[in-house]
Amino acid sequence: MQAGEAPSAQAKDARKDEDAKDWHVVAALADVAADRPCPAVAGGVELVLVRSGSGLRAYQAQCPHQGTLLSEGEIVERKLVCRAHGWRFDLATGERSTAPRQCLRSFPVKTQNDAVLVQLEAKPLEAKPFEAKPFEAKRSAPEQALLAPARRTLADLPGPRGWPIFGSALQIDIVRVHQMLEDWARQYGPLYKMSIMNRVAVVISDPVLSEALLRARPGSVRRTGNLERIFAEMGTAGVFSAEGSAWRAQRRLAMQALSNHQLRVFFPYLDAVASETMRLKPVAPFQGLEAIEDLVVGDVLVPKGTWLYLLTRLPALSSDNFAEAQAFEPERWLDERPAAAAHTPSASIPFGSGPRVCPGRTLAPLEMRVVLATLVRNFDVERVGAGEDVGQG
Repeated sequence: MQAGEAPSAQAKDARKDEDAKDWHVVAALADVAADRPCPAVAGGVELVLVRSGSGLRAYQAQCPHQGTLLSEGEIVERKLVCRAHGWRFDLATGERSTAPRQCLRSFPVKTQNDAVLVQLEAKPLEAKPFEAKPFEAKRSAPEQALLAPARRTLADLPGPRGWPIFGSALQIDIVRVHQMLEDWARQYGPLYKMSIMNRVAVVISDPVLSEALLRARPGSVRRTGNLERIFAEMGTAGVFSAEGSAWRAQRRLAMQALSNHQLRVFFPYLDAVASETMRLKPVAPFQGLEAIEDLVVGDVLVPKGTWLYLLTRLPALSSDNFAEAQAFEPERWLDERPAAAAHTPSASIPFGSGPRVCPGRTLAPLEMRVVLATLVRNFDVERVGAGEDVGQG
């Protein structure tokens, strides 16, 4: 075709076929309601669909803060609200309310035969009267953490010396396993390895790397495979142990029941007591994951199938993140602290982070408030013995 000539019919058809490949049917039009976000997946990419005054919009599903799925949030006053920490985004533009020059990554969307189609090629929506900056223009530390080139292998990592075949299995006291892993982290650093019955595990206590791996679920890492099998054998398989499409279906139902819309916050001081308790003594002080593809964690090449232990409690006990980190001080969560005092709430993640943050994140604090309020109302509570006599099993 010469310069200036109109494209031939064949060229037009080829271009149309090529464009059609980029569009994915992600939902029925009737599923996208005006009062709640709609979850969707296209080509393995998690999306959230919303209705704005100017039509349908499709955005990245992961909140830029800690990767919580925005499709599990709610719509309040024409804003898409993240359920984890309340970040708000304009429905029409994707702009963050408190940082209007930042906006969510958006995707072209159209309807066809009562279906919603999304094109995966990212094109930020035009935001007038100024051009909004998409979050992806500047990656956060967790987003960069798994993109660094590999400079080491598992063989280069330090760690406890185990026995042949058994590895470190004979050294571990199951009652205080999290404390032993934390002690080894203090000795060997934020990234070390151990072996259990010839199975290599990488133990991570760096909060940036931990958050990056939690954000990488469910595409790059998952819960260890034996956990899913155990739950299935016990007949208790559910949203906690499910993976893949089974997880998505169950998660949607669970999150609708446990949304912030259903469970409103009250009792501020009791909230602070619960937050401080979970910072010091979380139910899950570490998380076990399994790489389902080759990963670069920090600068270490981690092969597919490697176990990953995330020591999520240890950063919350560091004075770098919390002033008087070993002390029980609920007031730190009520802004009753010196302005210069260290206070990094994101270092305490008792419910995890990323797309698979615990679905009970809103229900558990509510239950704690009810229990604490009931105890205080019906009993006189006093400490018996010295504080140092209270240990942890």
